[in-house]
Amino acid sequence: MGNPKMFALHRLRKAFETRVLAAAEKTVWKRRIRQEFDNARWESSHALSKLANPPELTAEERRAVEAFWGPYAAKVGLRSFDWPGYRLLKALGVFRPEAVMRDLFEPWIIRSLNPAKYVHALNSKLAMFLYFEALPRPVTHLVKFEDGYLDGKTRPVDEREAAGILVGLDSFLIKPLFCFGGHGVRKIYQEEADAPARRAKAEELLREYPDFIVQTIIRQHPGLAELNPSSVNTIRMNTLSLNGKTTVCYSCARCGKPGSQVDNLSSGGSWLDLDAAGRFTGKAIDKTLRMQDCAPNGLSLAGRSIPHFDRLVELATAMHPRLFPMFHLAGWDLSIDEHGEPIVLEVNFRRPETFTAQLLRGPFFGERTREVIDYALAHPFQSYTDELPH
Repeated sequence: MGNPKMFALHRLRKAFETRVLAAAEKTVWKRRIRQEFDNARWESSHALSKLANPPELTAEERRAVEAFWGPYAAKVGLRSFDWPGYRLLKALGVFRPEAVMRDLFEPWIIRSLNPAKYVHALNSKLAMFLYFEALPRPVTHLVKFEDGYLDGKTRPVDEREAAGILVGLDSFLIKPLFCFGGHGVRKIYQEEADAPARRAKAEELLREYPDFIVQTIIRQHPGLAELNPSSVNTIRMNTLSLNGKTTVCYSCARCGKPGSQVDNLSSGGSWLDLDAAGRFTGKAIDKTLRMQDCAPNGLSLAGRSIPHFDRLVELATAMHPRLFPMFHLAGWDLSIDEHGEPIVLEVNFRRPETFTAQLLRGPFFGERTREVIDYALAHPFQSYTDELPH
């Protein structure tokens, strides 16, 4: 048996190290929360500055916001509200006190709905490829991660074999495993290229991208292609699965500007509002906050709808609790192929976009807003160390 004094000293030192590490991690976490809060407030003020003479909120409107969100704000230590964000909603004619601002949603509410320890594990294109075969997904040919490659059947391949896979494809879509706003997403067409040119392009892409996924370019349904033929236009569908009930809280179509290969708002695309049946409401918005009644290419939205929208709703609401029971909010990026079949491009858990949706429709969670607040109050996120690498 060892020396009891040495053993006790070792235990004391370990306890001290654990406390010091926990304090350091908590400091880092608080800085991260503060940064997200400050960024959210800045984005609202910046967006409001794009409008000429935005209206002020009345005293009654301010009291309504304070009454609705006050208990939750007090719980997380928030002493003021995102008034520029609410003024922006008022300017666009969709103000309601139930609207959830990013300064509450991103630092706190989303962490209650979607625990970070699961988000970090699954919120990537690699996870979609590896683990969710039950979802209808684009055909994957190659994945690069860290210093390894997988082919479309998840078999490890070396760099020479990876290049050979790219050489053998007439066309493909390549995108980083972790990207925002469509950055790094490219369509490659090489039907007319000879073998040396294909080999050179493959080697260039393997060097250029630290990680990526290569997939077949989707041939989208004509009803989506007419919004903008150069981009794969998608439907963002947000599902809330809470207290045994899964519903769609918001849906919109997203399309790129003419000539763009991506449909992201930050890359010049537009969000086109949809009603519960998948019909265009005639309201659209771009990153300049310019309200429109047509697609970026001028196509009128009147009388149009998303083809097979009911199948998308059925897919998202059925698969959310089945595949993602640990997450209460999911942002689905969906499309419809040329044969009318649903395709899941991505599922987002960390930051399903809420504010842009509210600029078009009003409160993101709709009639379930109070239910979300009650859940977040009863289930505060448990551990800041879940946010940090171990």
